[in-house]
Amino acid sequence: MELSSYPIGTITADTKFLGSNSDGETKNFYASDIQTYVSGATGNVVDTRANYNASVSNLGGFITFSVSDKELFLPGSTDTSFPIGGSLQVQLTVAGRVSITKGSGCTLTGEQFIATINKVLTIKRLSSTVWTAY
Repeated sequence: MELSSYPIGTITADTKFLGSNSDGETKNFYASDIQTYVSGATGNVVDTRANYNASVSNLGGFITFSVSDKELFLPGSTDTSFPIGGSLQVQLTVAGRVSITKGSGCTLTGEQFIATINKVLTIKRLSSTVWTAY
């Protein structure tokens, strides 16, 4: 059934849809997944003092590191929840360095770390296997 055919009020977060991901693979989506894809962002801000694993919850968000010598880990090629074209921003708010670490099966183009106080990097997923930081 097409999305527009559902009566108003009958779709819940657990309603399942069949569709294609950005690689053209058939995939089941839940209504809760569609909210992320439609809005394009959760818009959240995370301030961390530890190493951090980026996830779909950071889509369109902003991650600040208030402690240096930490790592930001990006999702790997098999994690399709973070959509192609999706991005997040990262900032180091103290002296030191934060390394950007690519996920398994991926490459990272552009900047590989932040070493300037208050510098902001945008990190974008270009394909299932390529991230770029600028």
